[in-house]
Amino acid sequence: MAKIHKGKNLLKSKRNGLLLRVILIIIFIIGDIGLIFKIDINIKYKLILIVPSIIGIFLIRYYWKNFKIVKSGVAGENIGLKIAKKLPRSYEVFSNIFLHYKGQGCEIDLVVIGDNGVFVIEVKNHNGSIAGRGYDSNWTQHKVGKNGGKYTKRINNPIKQLKKQIHIFSQSIKKEGINIWIDGIILFTNKGCNLEIKNSDTTIMSVNDNNIVKYITNHKGKKKYNRGDLDKIKKFLIKHQK
Repeated sequence: MAKIHKGKNLLKSKRNGLLLRVILIIIFIIGDIGLIFKIDINIKYKLILIVPSIIGIFLIRYYWKNFKIVKSGVAGENIGLKIAKKLPRSYEVFSNIFLHYKGQGCEIDLVVIGDNGVFVIEVKNHNGSIAGRGYDSNWTQHKVGKNGGKYTKRINNPIKQLKKQIHIFSQSIKKEGINIWIDGIILFTNKGCNLEIKNSDTTIMSVNDNNIVKYITNHKGKKKYNRGDLDKIKKFLIKHQK
């Protein structure tokens, strides 16, 4: 089993914050409605008092929708970390790395280091059928809703996000005198996801393939790393975990 170094997961904090807002608004609405029934005033003023509760209902819908999106992202990152744990103990896994370079910033979901390479893994938890080409700005996601309705939406091409992360990572660590070659992987962790991606020079995997551990361990990287190299990379990564 690989050694795991967990960083602070900002998505979890965001998820908890959204849930707290929903709970507080529900409490406010209950109190507001209770007050309206309790006090004896003209119906016109009661209608005015109920306006905040109506606004609260719309806010609940907004925050709950965002809560579900963020919750899905957290679940995906947890699955990705669980899979990475299955790597041999000669590998080390780092989650939630925060980097900045020349005004650009990024958060990397997972970094795996071993003597055969350094791997940046961008985790996605989309479901449905996802189609596109490696050079497209957006991909198309086809989904079936809970009631059987089919709908389509555009999602950002994660390859561009991954390449930005690799660039910032390589340049940031180079400033500290460490030159590395970074291999990128996009991992889709939702079992309900079907990938139809063409013309991609980036490694894209699904949890359904069940081969990411095999891919990493069998990978012949462009650079081999000794213990001293790995220790330097490890110190850099730990320093950039919040």
